[in-house]
Amino acid sequence: MTIDEIKNEVLENMKDFITTEVKDMAIKWIKDMALPAVKEVATAFVAELKNSAVDEKGWVKFRDTIFLPVA
Repeated sequence: MTIDEIKNEVLENMKDFITTEVKDMAIKWIKDMALPAVKEVATAFVAELKNSAVDEKGWVKFRDTIFLPVA
């Protein structure tokens, strides 16, 4: 069986795979695994932005201390 055949089989039977249990498992994984990892990376990113903005002025300082961290 080729990868395209597998892909087509899954796509044709998608309704069989998407159950309430699968949806609940996806939400749990996002909440328990994905969001904490994203938060950790974002926190490190914001800290590095603020460190790099110490000697900056004007737009670059605003961008790195306020705009990007809030975004």
